[in-house]
Amino acid sequence: MKKMKLLTACCILATLGSTAQARDVIHRWCPPEEAKPVEVVPPVVVEQPVIIPEPVPVQPERPVPPPVRQIEIAADALFRFDKSGMADMLPEGKARLDELARVLNEEFIEISGIALTGHTDRLGSESYNLALGQRRADTVKAYLQQKGILVPISATSAGESQPVVQCSDSLGREALKNCLQPNRRVTVDVSGYAK
Repeated sequence: MKKMKLLTACCILATLGSTAQARDVIHRWCPPEEAKPVEVVPPVVVEQPVIIPEPVPVQPERPVPPPVRQIEIAADALFRFDKSGMADMLPEGKARLDELARVLNEEFIEISGIALTGHTDRLGSESYNLALGQRRADTVKAYLQQKGILVPISATSAGESQPVVQCSDSLGREALKNCLQPNRRVTVDVSGYAK
């Protein structure tokens, strides 16, 4: 009897085991389960904003100022003492200005401007010396323009304010006048490019 029970239990287990396997076989006895369609989810793309850097402002190139060439002409070589007019110009002074005009016309590629400054010695009042320096600078300007220098020319006076030499008042009048001679001048500042 025990064998029978054991045999019955084994048969039941075998039957149950075979039905459990039948479910996984393609030819099953139960209706097939419909396969659910696989839902394709597109990948989520997170677009990063394109960061365009701010354009760096380009500084416009500053034009390089042309070099300045300074020329000094002794006023005593240009004018008689205490004089400033065109008729008061000495032949040597006219020759110096003619040479200056030649240099400006032939030795410069481009001239952006000329600054003339009339200087005097300390003899005479300050206002008189300022006016004398201005008249001399104006005369040199007019002379250069007559010689064909047609660039902008400014003419100013420094009067006695920028001396080159200092002389003692203990000298006699004529010796003092000779000592102060380097202070009587016209400076010519040429802004331009030489060849």
